[in-house]
Amino acid sequence: MLIYLNRSFSISYSLYFSSFLLLFCFFNHKSVAQERNADSIFTVKKDTLIVKIIEVRIDSVMYQKTREVDRIYAVSKFDISKIIYGNGEIEMFSITLGKGSPVIQGVDSKYYNMVLPTPFQRSIAQWPTEKLIIEQRHLSDKTALNFTLGFMSVIGGPIICVAGIAKIFENSNAAGALIGAGNLVAAMGIPLLIFGSKNKKKARFIKMELGRRGIGN
Repeated sequence: MLIYLNRSFSISYSLYFSSFLLLFCFFNHKSVAQERNADSIFTVKKDTLIVKIIEVRIDSVMYQKTREVDRIYAVSKFDISKIIYGNGEIEMFSITLGKGSPVIQGVDSKYYNMVLPTPFQRSIAQWPTEKLIIEQRHLSDKTALNFTLGFMSVIGGPIICVAGIAKIFENSNAAGALIGAGNLVAAMGIPLLIFGSKNKKKARFIKMELGRRGIGN
C-alpha cells in the first residue's frame, strides 16, 4: 500500500512539474515573441528604448512603453538616430546633438550640405508647415526690400559725394553737407545688404525644410 501511494505521488508530482514546465515555456515564448514584435528607438545618446510606436509626427515620435500601456510618451526626432520597427523596417533620423556629429542621414542629406545645422534650422524643424510658408514669403519680401535699398544706398551715396566735391570748386557752402550726406547714405547700404543676405539665407533654409517635407514652392 505504501509503495502504491509513493508511486501515485511520484506520478502526480511528475504531471504537475511537466505542466508547470510547459506553461513556463509557453509564456516565455510568448514574451519573446512580443519583444521581437516591439519597436526599438535608438537615441543619439546611445540609449535603446523597446516600445510600441503610436505616431510619428513632424518633430517627434509618440510611443508607449511595453509594460506601461496607459501612458503615452514623446521623444524629439533630434534625439533619435534610428528606429527599427517590429516588422524589421529601419528608419534613419537626423543627428543634431553634439559637435562633430553628422547632421542628416539617409534622404535628408539631399537637403543639407553643411556639417552641422544652424540654430535657425533646428528651430524651423519644429514649426508647422503653414508657418513655414508664411515666414518664407515674409522673408522673401524683406530680402527684396533690403537689397533694393542697399544697392540704392551703395550707388547713391558716392553720387552724392561727387556732387558735393563738385560744389567745392564752386565755393559753395553746400559742399560739406553733400559729402557728409553721401558718406552716410553709402554707409547705410552696407547693413542693408547684410540683412538682405541673412534673410535670403533664412528663406533658403525654410525652402529646404519644406522640400524635406515633400512640399514644393
